[in-house]
Amino acid sequence: METYLCELKDAQIRTGLHRLGEQPAQAKLRELLLAIARSPCSGRPGLTQWMARTLGLACDPWIEEDGALLSPEDQLILKRHGCHTARRLSDANDWLELQADQLLRLLTGDSDGSTVDDGTALIDPLRRWLAVDPLPQPLWFIRNELWPRLDGCALRERQALIAAAAGQRVPSGPSGAPTRGRDDVLPTGRNFFSVDLRGLPTEA
Repeated sequence: METYLCELKDAQIRTGLHRLGEQPAQAKLRELLLAIARSPCSGRPGLTQWMARTLGLACDPWIEEDGALLSPEDQLILKRHGCHTARRLSDANDWLELQADQLLRLLTGDSDGSTVDDGTALIDPLRRWLAVDPLPQPLWFIRNELWPRLDGCALRERQALIAAAAGQRVPSGPSGAPTRGRDDVLPTGRNFFSVDLRGLPTEA
């Protein structure tokens, strides 16, 4: 039951449905960015997976059940970084996502770098990664690929709608859920197809 409730908590439908050509508020857009970035794709770890590995955690926030108990070693690592009450993976996930939100604020330029010491300030090991040149691959992908595509969706949707109304061609693109590893559907506003010939035939 606890695992199911955690799954409901993480469901994106709670934020409401998308409106064509309308950009969400900045906090909601960053929340959507996190929901997309935490999904692993094409050999690239999800954001919270990468964060867990960077901090030396053995647990996998993407694969393992939310109700799973954390190892004593993982509990000690989390406590060392300010997460004192983590017993289950869901606790670690909640803390990692708070840290990820702070990380994305800095990565997308939605912060001047200052934080309030309220328990959610970005911890030093993650902050140091932002100063590495070049950025670690997951962070580089978010800043240079994923964020610009997501941020440009509203404009692309309006342009596509106007082009279609004028009888012009709307470029095609794949369909799918970007929060389930299909970030290639971004930017939206394309004439999507449901079968991608580049992915067929499958190995099976």
